[in-house]
Amino acid sequence: MLLDCVNFMVSNCMLKGEDPLDRVVEVANWCKEHVEFSVFVTNEVGLSLVPASSIARKFVDVMGRVNKALSELSDRFVFVVSGVPVDL
Repeated sequence: MLLDCVNFMVSNCMLKGEDPLDRVVEVANWCKEHVEFSVFVTNEVGLSLVPASSIARKFVDVMGRVNKALSELSDRFVFVVSGVPVDL
């Protein structure tokens, strides 16, 4: 299964007033139980400037927690920089 893009899932959860971290972890755990192989694509958002708006800062913080949780649940976590995969 391919989930592209986790960032959109997180922003949709935030706009609905849902907890994005709980939702992403729920989906990841479901995949571990029901799918032989899954890929979650997420964009790194914390290496740039600090956003001016509070909602954008919250989004960056939430994405950091979501990416950390996904890395802990994953068998393999790859950071891709300019097309070059870096195993973490």
